Amino acid sequence: MKINEISKMSHITGKDWVPVYGDMPFKGIVRQSKPLPGMEQYRYIIRTNKDLENNASVIRIIAIDPKAKPSGHWKTREALGILSIKKHPWFTNAYQVEKIMVADEFQGKGIGKTLYSIVLKTLKLTLLAGGDQSHAGQRSWASLYSMPGVEVTGYGLLEDGVFEDLRPESLTLLLDAIVDAGANFIGKIKKWGNTYHIFQFPVQVAPDKILQIAIKNSKIDVYGSGNYPFSFVDTGLMATWIGK
Repeated sequence: MKINEISKMSHITGKDWVPVYGDMPFKGIVRQSKPLPGMEQYRYIIRTNKDLENNASVIRIIAIDPKAKPSGHWKTREALGILSIKKHPWFTNAYQVEKIMVADEFQGKGIGKTLYSIVLKTLKLTLLAGGDQSHAGQRSWASLYSMPGVEVTGYGLLEDGVFEDLRPESLTLLLDAIVDAGANFIGKIKKWGNTYHIFQFPVQVAPDKILQIAIKNSKIDVYGSGNYPFSFVDTGLMATWIGK
């Protein structure tokens, strides 16, 4: 069963791919690996390459069991899980989750949360949630919110064209909603010929173990605001290491 971060999915379907290694490649990975934080019986390795299509750096963090026994006709070993993140074009030192996968038998054992923590605490990178999240992905981010040394906030992107396209009364409603969400303007970026204004807002864990905007009755939503004119705000989650 996959944990996938790629709108808010009502269920998880399909079987995703977790890396499988032959004997010699697996032994090489074990030699280069480091203990998995908080789960020292397991280990992890970091691989970096380039997404040639988008010219963006991609980092993959792979968790393994060094004592895994080979199985099947080809005597292979399956990784425990893998987190793939890609350099985000808008944020300095920030990577966005492409996907995170955990082997069936290791679901719910904290592998995914530990892979996230390596990005934050070890690599000191800002982590952005994927554009969509499964229920498992949502719970993982709620868990990150409670992790010591980690700060999780929401962010929103507002395209400059909105200021020209919306009627004055609609624009006022939208800007008031952003202010009412407790948002702070943190900068702007240019992409696809447009300028995007970035703001950051506080979040909290809801009773159903997912994150929501901390300000009550906000018209802006962590997982997308579907009602006009609030749907013009593209929202997401970001996590940053602020610990020692």
